[in-house]
Amino acid sequence: GIIFDGEKTIEPIFAPSRPGDVYRMLGDGTRAFSILGFKPEISFRDGLERYVRWYEKEHGEL
Repeated sequence: GIIFDGEKTIEPIFAPSRPGDVYRMLGDGTRAFSILGFKPEISFRDGLERYVRWYEKEHGEL
């Protein structure tokens, strides 16, 4: 699960696979970063935490 500041754990809910679904998908932005000169301003974890806080403010707790 995902734990935020030790307050709560969010467990993902997985749906069954469907025919044609991709089994595994991985991405690496290294090439795009070098070509576009992009550099993230915040970490993935910080961005996810900000999103969850925004979502809960707008839509109620998860």
